[in-house]
Amino acid sequence: MVLDGPRCVGYADTPDARAERPGGRIVHAADCGERIRSVPEATGGMRMDITGAIFDCDGTLLDSMPYWNSLFPRVAARHGIEASKEEYAFLESLSLLEGCRMLHGRFGIGEGPEELFEEHLSLALDFYEHDVRPFAGVRGFLETLAAAGIPLIVASSTPKRAVRRALELHGLGRFFCDIVTSEDTGYRDKEHPDIYLEALRRLGTGKKTTWVFEDAPFAARTAQDEGFPVVALLNDHDGRDPVYMREHSDILVTSYAELSLERLQSVPARMGRCM
Repeated sequence: MVLDGPRCVGYADTPDARAERPGGRIVHAADCGERIRSVPEATGGMRMDITGAIFDCDGTLLDSMPYWNSLFPRVAARHGIEASKEEYAFLESLSLLEGCRMLHGRFGIGEGPEELFEEHLSLALDFYEHDVRPFAGVRGFLETLAAAGIPLIVASSTPKRAVRRALELHGLGRFFCDIVTSEDTGYRDKEHPDIYLEALRRLGTGKKTTWVFEDAPFAARTAQDEGFPVVALLNDHDGRDPVYMREHSDILVTSYAELSLERLQSVPARMGRCM
């Protein structure tokens, strides 16, 4: 990874990716001209600008959490260990490698954590290709942000190989200038802000005007506590607590149809309650 000042480079900074971007170019933070400011509304009031956006992948861009939630029990069953999905719920906040280390230590599955990791990763790559789909409306919303010159980056606990492949399979990779995963932060999970701060560093934008889009309650809380404005995405099948999600976000939505650039801009900086 080569970083040049505030310019977000890396994942999408290739000739092929550049050709796919709206307008045939990569949108970087530097392109935005340090737009960390407030924009007057037609009424004469002030509204917050958005200078960057950090997106989670699973459960936020892709409707993949049902598959991830079944993955650990599925692999454990292959090795003769029977347990319910609920017994593995504590693993959600961990990176895949950290989860495999815990499973290997607890059940003795596989010859080692790395072998177990590769087994899980193989199954994940398969369900990304054959079963998972992006959430309705996600492409249109990303197009809107890209057309506005807003640099976008992915921050995920999922292994980078899997995230990159998933985004490519579903035509979303072209929107993002880079991918940050827990592999880039010493496998610190989203109970800690490291992954968001690294994404912010690569974007080179201001924290108060860089939005984080998340579906996991603990991740939304972490981003909000760190001072990012947060959009929490809630669906009807991942079992999230809407009250908790509302408390730990600035905007709570149940679909991308409820989101717009104007809605983000209408939120006063760090207003501290959900709209």
